[in-house]
Amino acid sequence: MKVTPNQLRIESSILTHMQDVIWSYEWPKYSTVFLTPSAKDLFQQDYKHLLRHDKYWETCIVEEDVGLISTIYQQLERKGSFDVEYRIHCPESVIKWVRHRGIVIFDEQENPVRLDCLFCDISSSKLKALEMSNLAATDSLTGLKNRRFFTQELMRELDKCNRYAQETSLALLDLDHFKEVNDQYGHLAGDLILKEISKILQNLRKADLAARLGGEEFVILMPHTGLDKAAIMAERVRAEIEDKNFKLENGKVIHCTISIGLTSIFQDDTSIEDILRRADQALYMSKNSGRNRVCKFSM
Repeated sequence: MKVTPNQLRIESSILTHMQDVIWSYEWPKYSTVFLTPSAKDLFQQDYKHLLRHDKYWETCIVEEDVGLISTIYQQLERKGSFDVEYRIHCPESVIKWVRHRGIVIFDEQENPVRLDCLFCDISSSKLKALEMSNLAATDSLTGLKNRRFFTQELMRELDKCNRYAQETSLALLDLDHFKEVNDQYGHLAGDLILKEISKILQNLRKADLAARLGGEEFVILMPHTGLDKAAIMAERVRAEIEDKNFKLENGKVIHCTISIGLTSIFQDDTSIEDILRRADQALYMSKNSGRNRVCKFSM
């Protein structure tokens, strides 16, 4: 069955631009009957190669999105059309976001004869959306996640702990005598120190989440980590900050210390406020017992 562009009855809601790709198949055999030349640009493959591989798009979906293939066929079976978004691997390690839509075409006898698909490269819009999302979740000074993002993640972690009884710990960090640093050296010096400390916190384990709650206060969420192991990690952070030379713009070198309070997330916790309150109590113990130390919350 030969199909020309004029014979393709694609819904008006998915009218194509020149850079988009129409891939039309005989249905239900899934053999190619029409493919726009723009396919070679989207998939970065030879056009003849694409014609020989009817389901080439399936082979280049990134691993994390492969499950969407079954979603496509489920939607087709249920309603005769589909609309999904996924990522594809292209040559030279390029990854693109694709919106893939399709609809089954019937003949005059109401027999399904063709599947018309439309592929659109949505990488640019996805990148912009991701950038906006990152901006909304990021502290502008330090580049760490902000309080709002951290609160959302802590709520999710609390839910996991309640469901699966997994061990998770939280560390609350506060710079010692930071007001005196700002008063003596100025707020630019204070900002520089906050940025340098943030760099240290960005080098934690991949699973850990560090955030700036505000001012000179930071927090670290440590999933799958008991309190004893969390204390070892917190002590490493404390020691690294104590040993660091903070070089100001005028060349002067100063030193800072940090106090840390630790708590576990308990399986019977019902609110993140309870968790943060315990961490704050442990932080108060650290400050009250001389600062520059790690203290655990104890019942």
